[in-house]
Amino acid sequence: MPPTPPQPRLTLQLYEEGQPLITREYTTAEEVHDALKHHGLMQDLWLSQSSHQKRALWVDLQDTPESELEGLGKIFGFHPLSMKSAFSGANQPPILQLFSNHAYLLLHRIFYRFEEESVEYRPVSAFFSSHVLITVHASHLSRLFQTNRTRAESAPQQYYRFGVGTVLLCIIEGLIADYGPILEQWQEDLDALEEEILNQRSTGEGPEPSADGPAAKTSTYISREQSGQVKPMMPQILKYKKLAGHLRKSLHPQRQVLAQLNDHARNPWMDEQERPWVKHVLEEWNTLLREIDHLRTHVAGVFEVYATALTLEMTHSSNQQNRVMQRLNVITAVFLPLTFIVGVYGMNIPDIPEIKVPGFYSLLWGVMIGLSFSLIAIFKWMRWF
Repeated sequence: MPPTPPQPRLTLQLYEEGQPLITREYTTAEEVHDALKHHGLMQDLWLSQSSHQKRALWVDLQDTPESELEGLGKIFGFHPLSMKSAFSGANQPPILQLFSNHAYLLLHRIFYRFEEESVEYRPVSAFFSSHVLITVHASHLSRLFQTNRTRAESAPQQYYRFGVGTVLLCIIEGLIADYGPILEQWQEDLDALEEEILNQRSTGEGPEPSADGPAAKTSTYISREQSGQVKPMMPQILKYKKLAGHLRKSLHPQRQVLAQLNDHARNPWMDEQERPWVKHVLEEWNTLLREIDHLRTHVAGVFEVYATALTLEMTHSSNQQNRVMQRLNVITAVFLPLTFIVGVYGMNIPDIPEIKVPGFYSLLWGVMIGLSFSLIAIFKWMRWF
């Protein structure tokens, strides 16, 4: 059976000072429209909220189909350019668009599939003004948004005191925090891989299967086949190198978008009281980029350790071959003069005078044996074997 398509969920959260926080879930754009109309929010939605400093509205759209999103775009008055970016968010670069009465922000939650060496972009769209926030995302990011809704319900004055900017910044901060455990896991995996290389070198044994790979636990660094053959470590190190490069390349443009969000001249929709938090989120993103740079440096270090271990192993193998060749050369050097003597006196020439000397046979054996032991003693003294 084909998988059941995800059901759209539209969550409305309305805060008004002195009133209980209202949280409702809907499934269609018409239901949201009726709810906004019921609360008197349809009369010039964006501007009325900007002028009403004591009210804040957050509408979260999850797995909303394009038809429903078009309907909501008409209700909220989304700009056609921002609607186009929201429809194809995974294929659009991060962006911050400013319009006369609201702004549009597009960021990505990046997932790296280690085995396939591919990057998956999961978009998060946000239409916002000073006191209205509409977020658009898929169900695989539902945990992040549910967490922020729950926190807003528990402390609405803290989250909506200055409008919806705090909620938006909490979502961005949650996107950043999601990378933390994964980066830590990758660093630990690289430490384990480096230790594996060093242990292999110190013990002189072949590498054993290591722990699971990064967050998805779908790969191993080294695995031993049933036949006893060992797969090399180099492909795994190169995968980490590509991983760090992909993340750096993908996250850096989002940092530039957050820098624009921090620019007061280009972003009038953020309350002055929230400016320090914007700078804090921007610094957290800079910290994330620095951690990725550390990951790249760590990968380079592991590669150097592996290259050094390979060089030492090749040197050790070369030394062993040299010792074998040295022993063979010693044997050749011992037998070379004996071969010459045998060759001379083995010629079928009857006029060799010393052959007729009595006792020459025994003397020849003595010379050959003495010469052999003398050469062996000399080579031993010279430590050739």
